[in-house]
This record gives sequence, structure tokens and C-alpha cells, in this order.
Amino acid sequence: VAEKTSQVASLLAQLPQNFTRNELMAVRARNGQSTRVDMVISRWKANGFITQTARNTYTKTPKAFQ
Repeated sequence: VAEKTSQVASLLAQLPQNFTRNELMAVRARNGQSTRVDMVISRWKANGFITQTARNTYTKTPKAFQ
């Protein structure tokens, strides 16, 4: 679980404060990960790391930096 948490933190750290779905897909592609991001986005929203600000646009919450 700690490894997964650090992967999430690393992925979040590579994104700007406000990011789009396409930016997340690009970061995952650079890291050699699948570009399917629906599960990642829904998990991050459920965990309170991000909030959706517009269609396909998100912003990190303070919880993302803990």
C-alpha cells in the first residue's frame, strides 16, 4: 500500500495545480503507464486529492500535498 501511495504522490507531484485529463494521460504515458485515467481520476476524487473544476479539468486540494 505504501508503494501505491508513493506512486500516487509522485504522479500528483508531476502535475500542475490545475490540470486537464490530457495532461494526466501524458504524464502517465511518460512514466510508461496506461493512459486510461478514468479509474485514477475517480479514485483521486473519492480520496479528496482533487476536485473537478470544469469538464476534464481538475485542481489539486490541500490533501494532495500532505
